[in-house]
Amino acid sequence: MRFGRLLFFLVIAISSSALSQEARVVSVSPDTAGLNGTINVVVENLDAFLKPDSGKAPAVVPFLDGYPLKGSRLEYVDRKTGMLRFSLIRNPSDANSRESWNHVLGGIGPSVRHYALSVGKDGDAPLPSRDPSNPLTFNLIVFPRLWSVIAFVVLVVLLVTFIALAVKTDMLKDPPVPDHARSYSLGRCQMAWWFFIVIASFTCIWLVTGDLVVPPSSLILLGISSATALSAVIVNPKPDKENASGFLTSLLEDGNGISFHRFQMFGWTLIIGIIFISKVVSELAQPTLDATLLTLMGISSGTYIGFKFPEKTSEAL
Repeated sequence: MRFGRLLFFLVIAISSSALSQEARVVSVSPDTAGLNGTINVVVENLDAFLKPDSGKAPAVVPFLDGYPLKGSRLEYVDRKTGMLRFSLIRNPSDANSRESWNHVLGGIGPSVRHYALSVGKDGDAPLPSRDPSNPLTFNLIVFPRLWSVIAFVVLVVLLVTFIALAVKTDMLKDPPVPDHARSYSLGRCQMAWWFFIVIASFTCIWLVTGDLVVPPSSLILLGISSATALSAVIVNPKPDKENASGFLTSLLEDGNGISFHRFQMFGWTLIIGIIFISKVVSELAQPTLDATLLTLMGISSGTYIGFKFPEKTSEAL
């Protein structure tokens, strides 16, 4: 009986000693930073945490809401105070780094987001906080305030100026035809649609990640829309089309009323544009569109241009 009690107390003592040696996250400073910023994290029992598992020093990364911020660098270790200094870095050339950062930077949300912060070994679970009921809170700056305001103002000015010019001038309309009011050009509107999507997404990605990359598929989309508008003018420089009563009807009508080939091009342009924007929001990069999808866009635009020939012939007759 006495031996059983001794064994019981021995187990309790060993368990208490193990718990006292467990590494825990204590504090973070500063509690607000953005990408490429530096943070200092204090860990209780740091030596036990950094003890090599297999003769090799472990790779340690910060965690936000349980997501490892891969690509971040451990710059400095102070074993006396238990302090770890990290540089918050996102490596755009590393798919794992991009994916892990997308969880905390991507999506629609406030410019400064609040996350539970911890640290851990790469591939392992993050360390618990000293007080599990009150985890450390870290404020991640997604959009830098000054440059975000400047970029927003510039984009709004561009958009408002464009809309004013589109309404008051014939910038988006077909070439003039004697005795006919000019109607809106589907090719020119498509070109404007892709211009604003690409330039706005490029600006937002730069603000959040600092990346200045435009994938080839975005250039191809701009090229397809520009070539479509230019080819439409070359094939039929003076379209004999009545001015429609509304903007959408004007885009979808040819000389014989609303046509399916115009509706097809309008539909594909709208759908691919929405997919493009959603990918930018979630992945913080302009998507690399599949070659088949780009070919489909080209076929749709080519069909639109092809039907310009019958329109021109019917007008001549």
